[in-house]
Amino acid sequence: MYLKNGKATIYYERSGHGRPLLIVHGAIEGTRYFRELVEILRDYYEVFTYDRRGNGRSTCETGASYELEAQVSDAVAIIKQLSLSEVVLIGHSAGGTIALETFKAVSADIAHVIIYETPIYTLIKDEKPELYEWVSRMIAMRDEGKMKEVSKEFAMSIGQMDTRARKKEPYEKALDREDFKHFIKYEFPVFSYYSPDTEFFRINSSYISVMVGDRSADSNLSWASQKFAETIGSRVFHVAGYHNLPYDLPLDFAVGVLGILRYHGL
Repeated sequence: MYLKNGKATIYYERSGHGRPLLIVHGAIEGTRYFRELVEILRDYYEVFTYDRRGNGRSTCETGASYELEAQVSDAVAIIKQLSLSEVVLIGHSAGGTIALETFKAVSADIAHVIIYETPIYTLIKDEKPELYEWVSRMIAMRDEGKMKEVSKEFAMSIGQMDTRARKKEPYEKALDREDFKHFIKYEFPVFSYYSPDTEFFRINSSYISVMVGDRSADSNLSWASQKFAETIGSRVFHVAGYHNLPYDLPLDFAVGVLGILRYHGL
């Protein structure tokens, strides 16, 4: 299914019944990334997934923006155009940034937000000054057309793949490569320099849960997420997996999500 939002046409899928649950994907992902996860969660919620603008089957007209405000407007459009309320938002990686800002934009429509290993790097820049040297180097290599080097360094930054995960098919890897090009070209700086309104999220911390994978505990993604939780006074929930847990082991990720939502009475 598709909906129009300004210069973007957003592809989305819905499945299941119950309270609406909207999953926002990160880089190199899309609705395909969550298919197995949806099969589990749909027994408990009406699950919505979508391809973010410029990813997968979602398209943009010439001149469309890929800035955070535009990305958030797509999630808001899904909520508003489909008349959703009491929504649970789940944001994986960079998708957590969009989930947080969507909550800020339409708080009255959101029941809870769960973010998993979101790159809120601005909160750890003093502890990890080399982090933004890496971001600058990545952007410079991108501008020089060194995409193999960029891809390799980015893969290293998110950590290992779980050896228990199923192997991707060649067509999936090809789709990943296309989405990665889009992410690096248009989105990487947007998410790398995200600075949250910590006062707003501190006031509303009871609506926010942070998940991290214990097997990626040393990564900047995990570190930044835990720093965010500490800053706003939100609870951190640990699950046994790496950064790509929603894809690698969807049942394990679903158990974590369901546990958090039951804890909050949702």
